[in-house]
Amino acid sequence: MTLADALYAAMTVLLVVAGGALIYPAVRGFQVVVYRRAVLYLGSSAVLFVVGWVMTDLYYRSVVESELLNLAGMAVLTVAAAVHFVAVWLFARDFMQFDSDTVAIDADVDSGDAGGFGDE
Repeated sequence: MTLADALYAAMTVLLVVAGGALIYPAVRGFQVVVYRRAVLYLGSSAVLFVVGWVMTDLYYRSVVESELLNLAGMAVLTVAAAVHFVAVWLFARDFMQFDSDTVAIDADVDSGDAGGFGDE
């Protein structure tokens, strides 16, 4: 195993652990987690990104010669990007106001409102 392979493996493990660290409290329903669904989606997107990334990397490193693995990896990466978008939207939606012609972002958290940090 080369140094690059060891770093790749360590980075992969750390990203999966980080995703799991986000998913676990959200799934267990801990009361300290605000935006439980958004945190769950964010952790899931991190794990999906790693899975898709490893799948495509196995193909590009010629470990597996199947083009199907590469396409499946790209599909997983696309799903990960969509899940990540939903997670970001769940965090940001309470700060955005949609009128008929404009979109505004409320940055004034001292206005007496909840500021978007109320539990779902």
